[in-house]
Amino acid sequence: MLELVILSQQNEFLGSIEAFSIKENTPEVGLWIKKSAHGNGYGYEALKALIDYLNSKQKYKYYVYEVDIRNAQSLHLVNKFSFNKGDCEEITTESGKKLILESYYILPKIKTN
Repeated sequence: MLELVILSQQNEFLGSIEAFSIKENTPEVGLWIKKSAHGNGYGYEALKALIDYLNSKQKYKYYVYEVDIRNAQSLHLVNKFSFNKGDCEEITTESGKKLILESYYILPKIKTN
């Protein structure tokens, strides 16, 4: 696992980003940005940097990114990358929260628009 902290240029904590199963050829990536930092592009910047770093290893087929379908910011974020859409499943977290997770397979090449 690789876990990184996301900081502003003023060293304010903004969130974290992770890559799980990095010894496999399809690691899972995820991020969390604090609410007050939403809408500033930090999520895209962090996810792109992580994927660029992982791509430099030249060993990954794609990156699994799961999103609760009610999370508009994460859905908007994944659309900035080249991806294939996977399955959708409903889960209940240990705390009892119900999530409807949709899987996205982010491809190693970055989407260009």
